[in-house]
Amino acid sequence: MKKTDYPDLERLPNTNFWKHLLNYIWNKPRWIAEELYEKYFFSIKKDLELEMLRQKVKELELQININKIIQEADNITKLPNERTIK
Repeated sequence: MKKTDYPDLERLPNTNFWKHLLNYIWNKPRWIAEELYEKYFFSIKKDLELEMLRQKVKELELQININKIIQEADNITKLPNERTIK
């Protein structure tokens, strides 16, 4: 073992090249399939959900605007009655 200037530095155990090569060969097709799924199918699904959420936000904004208009109309119709009562 080679001496270093750092006393707390420890040498890692030797790695098995064949084990890592077998792991790479075994898992590479799965990694490629996952990347293709995320690139083509998952992104389409994500875009569709995002568009649905945008549509829902627009509907809620329209509903808020409708409610404001109705409240203003109610206030306008009630205003003359309140003045005549005084």
